[in-house]
Amino acid sequence: MKHSFLEGHSQSQLEALMHQGGPALIISGAGSGKTRILALRHLMLVKSGDATSDEVITLALTRRAASCMKSLVEKAAGASMSEMLRMDTVQALCRWILRDDCESIGFSRDFIIYDDDDRFCLIRSILKEFKIHEALFRGIAGRISSLKADMVTPDHFLEGGGSFGFEEKLARVYMRYQGELRKNNAMDYDDLVMNSVRLLDERPDVLDRYRRQARHVMVDDFQTVTPAQYRLVTLLSGDNGNIMVAADTNQWLGGQSCSCADYVELFRKDYRAARVFRPESNYRSTPCISDVVCAVMGNGTAKKGVKSLKPLKTVRQAGTRPVYFHAATETEEAAHVAHGIRELYLSGKYGYSDFCVLYRLGMQLRPIEEAFRREGIPYYAPSAFMFYQKPEVKDALAYARVVLNPNDSVSLRRIINSPPRGMGETAIGKTCEAARRDGTSLFETLKRTSRARKSQIKVRNLIELVQSFSKPDASAGDILRKLLDESGYMEWLSQDKSGAVKTANINALIEAAGDRKLDEFLDHVSVISHSDGAGVADAVTVMTFPEAGGLEFPVVYITGLEEGLLPNSHACKDDPELIEREKRLLYTGMTRACDMLFLSGAASRRFYARVQSQEPSRFLKEIPSDLCSVIERATRREAAEPSVLPRLHGAILPFPVGARVRHITWGTGVVRDFVGDGDAAKITVNFSSVGVKRLALKFANLEVI
Repeated sequence: MKHSFLEGHSQSQLEALMHQGGPALIISGAGSGKTRILALRHLMLVKSGDATSDEVITLALTRRAASCMKSLVEKAAGASMSEMLRMDTVQALCRWILRDDCESIGFSRDFIIYDDDDRFCLIRSILKEFKIHEALFRGIAGRISSLKADMVTPDHFLEGGGSFGFEEKLARVYMRYQGELRKNNAMDYDDLVMNSVRLLDERPDVLDRYRRQARHVMVDDFQTVTPAQYRLVTLLSGDNGNIMVAADTNQWLGGQSCSCADYVELFRKDYRAARVFRPESNYRSTPCISDVVCAVMGNGTAKKGVKSLKPLKTVRQAGTRPVYFHAATETEEAAHVAHGIRELYLSGKYGYSDFCVLYRLGMQLRPIEEAFRREGIPYYAPSAFMFYQKPEVKDALAYARVVLNPNDSVSLRRIINSPPRGMGETAIGKTCEAARRDGTSLFETLKRTSRARKSQIKVRNLIELVQSFSKPDASAGDILRKLLDESGYMEWLSQDKSGAVKTANINALIEAAGDRKLDEFLDHVSVISHSDGAGVADAVTVMTFPEAGGLEFPVVYITGLEEGLLPNSHACKDDPELIEREKRLLYTGMTRACDMLFLSGAASRRFYARVQSQEPSRFLKEIPSDLCSVIERATRREAAEPSVLPRLHGAILPFPVGARVRHITWGTGVVRDFVGDGDAAKITVNFSSVGVKRLALKFANLEVI
């Protein structure tokens, strides 16, 4: 049967799309249509009758990437077909597996999923108990996450030699953390994958059931999988199963204990009969962007055993050259980004959701956010504070979690004094210690102690209120409304100086809960609170490089191209492997751009408590001057080393932003922007007489006042 959505594809793409079965590997550079191949192959398998909608699973790196896949299917076959297909993240698949069979590994089906806030809170309480400096909580949380990604349990970690110094402390924290999660009937996001693998390893009957059901497994951005994720997808597909994976070995998104190329090689060893498809055309980026990407990656070292990806043939028209902007400070860099986005938006060609701003370290986010607020630009930052992370929303969700799972001590501790119920931190700490000593949950201990103490009557009322919802048959919206009213939370919240805003947030949460079952709603929230912005309205996306994996945007800004940022200071020790990883991170960012690419850096930047001079990134030296326009706004005195860009000869800006100029016809104005160089240079001026004008510099005849 010939499908209309197969038309317009290259021969190499069609070969991959028409692959009938057995293992297959699609390996190619960014923009070659790998994601499209997986999405449309999924659709074709179902529409042709080769498989039912339940028998094909396609996994993406992030919710946004999964959403992009669904959009491709929606364009090809309509929204109803898109909703039928199982395209999601690895974590969502694991949640589905565990909800059915987690009893055999010691969890009940109503287990709670802890987000970062919850796990940080639990780890901090453990560090406090062990008298370990609490400021280490993020680093320890990161190490625990890495251990789980590598399928290393606390016992295995101890056996591996983590028995002295800091490693011994880490092992103790890890052991207690996992014990508390089990006691609370909770898992974090890393547990979802690790426990799913454990379940499938320990229960051959369950594994056999899922293998029969998941007849086809496809995985996008395969170079980013962790050992636990690799084990999961290979378990589901079997030794000679119908598994198709897509990879770009030039990409690196950080956090992998194994290099991306190693995963491709491991796949080829495990599936020796796998067919290899190599699409050779770039459908995403313009040749101007592609040329800069190839220039940066041209001096990269191919991983041993993996063929280096040759430059892809671009099928689009030339487009505009990428622009590098060298600012004096991070504030000026952020202002330039905000202003550029605002101007392009006002031109009518792009909506705000067509822009993406990428940064390397969290400290870069603040000046970008401030610049966007000044310009009135709506933005979304996955790593920033979101709706489901607002304190009042977290409180409301904690109430709901305790109703569903009274053993959730993290959520119970959060709500016990919201509103105040006369239990100080000392009393709570002693009660937690008693619960640990007796081997009971915090809820059961409070239930017992609150009966015996008159001072804890408000705590007893909370316990009784929670118990009155022990069989939550009502809708999640009704339960939340009644729970928050009867607990006194809403009245207490209304007395806050921002009470109106916070109450509105709670009402929005209740409305979002609607008629869903409570467990379904909490599952839904656990996904979106950990999400990457799927479904966000028209707003600029501001994200880290790893968060951008699998996505594309018409216009991309890459900020912080400086030594110590990109490449990161940890890599700036002339370690070839670390430098190569940083370069692949930059490659990942640049290849997100479809139409326009803007690069920037600053000559000085505030690092925590001090301002220091910055050298432009060494990666800029790879770009020939004829491939990239340069705006040099930093003065020679401000620049760390003027000769650091020997192949990017941009002139010092003759009309700095903010300078007052005079035009022979329109009179005086203020410079708003300056782009390009030589005959292509353009200047934007806000004239008091006629407003904003963009002029070709060589014809403008402007005079600096």
